[in-house]
Amino acid sequence: MGESIYDHPFQWGSKRIGPDLAREGGKYPNSWHFFHMRDPRQVSPGSTMPDFEWLYTDKTDIAALPNKIAVQRKVGVPYPPMTEEDIDKSCATQENMIVDDLKKAGAEIPPDREIVALISYLQKLGKSERVTPSRAIKTAAK
Repeated sequence: MGESIYDHPFQWGSKRIGPDLAREGGKYPNSWHFFHMRDPRQVSPGSTMPDFEWLYTDKTDIAALPNKIAVQRKVGVPYPPMTEEDIDKSCATQENMIVDDLKKAGAEIPPDREIVALISYLQKLGKSERVTPSRAIKTAAK
């Protein structure tokens, strides 16, 4: 699957518990994820998924992103070159879009919380980008 080609470490295992999240992106609105993570049974009666209360109080560690992205680029993830300011701006844009959408649904949260970052991640799952093999990969395959 194209959407997991750059997962490091590779995330697939042989045991599945619960629904497959591989194509979760866009399946539910941001507010569904917000309420589901706080109290899964509110949205999915009978769910055995635990609550994730800390996602609403813990802040996202944006400061670590430049180093994390640099490491990902070294192992082949094709992130474009970005300055710390570019990364901060991209995060702020995504955070504000999600927070504004949540507010319209009656769910208010500061933009720097882990739940906002998780919603952003979940909304990308299954929305793969077209991958063009690099010249090095083509050469190595010959």
